[in-house]
Amino acid sequence: MDTYLIKLESLKRNREWTEATGGKFYTVDSDDYKWLIKQAERVHELESDSYNAHLERLLDRREQQNERYRKAIKECLERMDEGGARTRSFVYETLKKALEGTK
Repeated sequence: MDTYLIKLESLKRNREWTEATGGKFYTVDSDDYKWLIKQAERVHELESDSYNAHLERLLDRREQQNERYRKAIKECLERMDEGGARTRSFVYETLKKALEGTK
């Protein structure tokens, strides 16, 4: 068993014993107290890293979406410059596909 699990189990047992004996206070050894603070800091760091990774994925999706929109708008503008009878349906279908996320 990992050291941190052993320490955590020990702290849990001490707390349970204190509660079972009706103790209103729970005394934590100085080393255990420092260890708990370090664990909380590690959790905060891991949660922050996870959140940042999530934001990066969202940003990447938005960049891909923006690129689709740019490409569709450019194609539509080029087609509109050319004119022609099928321009309206081309513009409509191209923009619809870009908004739906299809190529």
